[in-house]
Amino acid sequence: MTIYAHDSQSMSLYDTTTVTVKLGDVNDNQPRLSCPTLRVPENQELGIIHTFVAEDPDSGRSGEVTFSISSGNPENTFSIDLHGGQLKSRPLDRERRGVYTLVITAQDQGLPLQRTSCNLSITIQGKKFLQKIIQKMVFPVNFNCFQFLMR
Repeated sequence: MTIYAHDSQSMSLYDTTTVTVKLGDVNDNQPRLSCPTLRVPENQELGIIHTFVAEDPDSGRSGEVTFSISSGNPENTFSIDLHGGQLKSRPLDRERRGVYTLVITAQDQGLPLQRTSCNLSITIQGKKFLQKIIQKMVFPVNFNCFQFLMR
């Protein structure tokens, strides 16, 4: 932008200068994050069970998002990659605990910090209940019945 200034007494005294104005982004947006409902098989080896994606329309550090587990993980059964959003779990035992509810937080790096959280429900899928029962069942056989039928 060019600025023009002159003396009000004499139009012959004037000067111009160029001013550059740089506008910075204000950190005015929270990251957008959603939590699905997950179903995870029990006794699965350590691995990624979900990858979170958060969007923040701010630019620069204000748009850089990190992830964390804010609550619901007292035994550190789950971990989340700070920058990549990959959620991992240790092997899960349905008989020990069938459902977990984790609070996942996405936070940007701007000033002031903006964050958002969501509740993630994880249901542990065990082997089919009837399959387990049938495999463990013992059927007593009453031989007297067979003798009666054979007479």
